[in-house]
Amino acid sequence: MADVLIEVEAVNYSYRLSENCSIRALNQVNLKLERGEFVALIGQNGSGKSTLAKLLNGLLCPTSGEVRVSGLSTRERAHIKAIRADVGVVFQNPDNQIVSTVVEEDVAFGPENMGIPPAEIKKRVEWALETLHMLEYKHEFTSSLSDGQKQLVAIAGVLAMKPACIVLDEPTALLNPQSRQDVLHVLKKLNREEGITILLITHFMQEAIAFDRIVVMADGKICMDGPPREIFRQPGRLAQLGMDLPLPLQLALKLKEEGFPLPPDILTAEELVNHLCQLRS
Repeated sequence: MADVLIEVEAVNYSYRLSENCSIRALNQVNLKLERGEFVALIGQNGSGKSTLAKLLNGLLCPTSGEVRVSGLSTRERAHIKAIRADVGVVFQNPDNQIVSTVVEEDVAFGPENMGIPPAEIKKRVEWALETLHMLEYKHEFTSSLSDGQKQLVAIAGVLAMKPACIVLDEPTALLNPQSRQDVLHVLKKLNREEGITILLITHFMQEAIAFDRIVVMADGKICMDGPPREIFRQPGRLAQLGMDLPLPLQLALKLKEEGFPLPPDILTAEELVNHLCQLRS
């Protein structure tokens, strides 16, 4: 039987602009995340991704419908502390999340607010920073770090709370390609080695293909949900939703138009090169 960690059931959410005006951001969203899943959430700006992320740990409450974490409803304020211990959120700009001037103090902030004993906090801070290869920076000023390092500190702060799930809202959007790869490597490690459920919101298709499952949103709804090869085997549907394709797949489709007998689900440059080499032989 599946071990469901987060369940979103018939959720609607509207932002109230004035007494007589509101904008619906989510429309009858249903989603289940099991423990240990590695999921990417993609969609155009305004599709509802960030709103959904804020609903998952009670930063927002549904206008209607239910969000449950480990069976606890986010509507019940008495459950919020336990829910946020289970689901940590990392936002796009780490400067908006870092609260202390020194790295180790910032990472300790979350566990301290949870009332964890000082000796255990010290262990968690060391473990989180070591896991993210940031231990050597623990006495550094956060202001002296690069954007990529700041993002790793923000992730470490959530990791130190030992959540069952980490939701990351476009955490690599402000990073250079190498820093993006570093963050993705860390997320995969946390998922594979620590069993932490990862939900990454991204607009980089090359990031999304590295995940086990992709959820596609448009107009406040979930439109597609499945493994990367299943999702990207439907380029026409993705185009209708305003989504780009991974560059290797774009090139493969162009080559197919020129008569090259290539499969419809090429996702990486390595796969494309291998298939082209097979054609030559």
